[in-house]
Amino acid sequence: MDVHPGAEFTCHLPDLEAGLHVLAYGFSPAEEAELLARRRDLHRFLEYATERELPTVLAHPLFFHTEGDIPPLAIVERLTMLFDNFEVINGQRDAWQNLLMASWIEELDEERIER
Repeated sequence: MDVHPGAEFTCHLPDLEAGLHVLAYGFSPAEEAELLARRRDLHRFLEYATERELPTVLAHPLFFHTEGDIPPLAIVERLTMLFDNFEVINGQRDAWQNLLMASWIEELDEERIER
């Protein structure tokens, strides 16, 4: 039987003191341990996943864990540069969040990404 493991990792953007959820797929037990070790720094986590060709998805992109203020809206633009895949439909989130993210992703074109 083929098994395609996947998990949701809570990762952190240390400079913004914000946490977010990242889905990752296809990893081995050793790779899972390394992903867990790197989750405190989203950049290191994604760098490792990319090196290993592990697919990642930014889960519920408008939901962040923060200690203080809500992260600036610029965080969403930053995350669009870090991820190729975004969860836009999540049954545990309000419909407006799903629709807002779907619209955001649909509006991303080469010019906007370059800007």
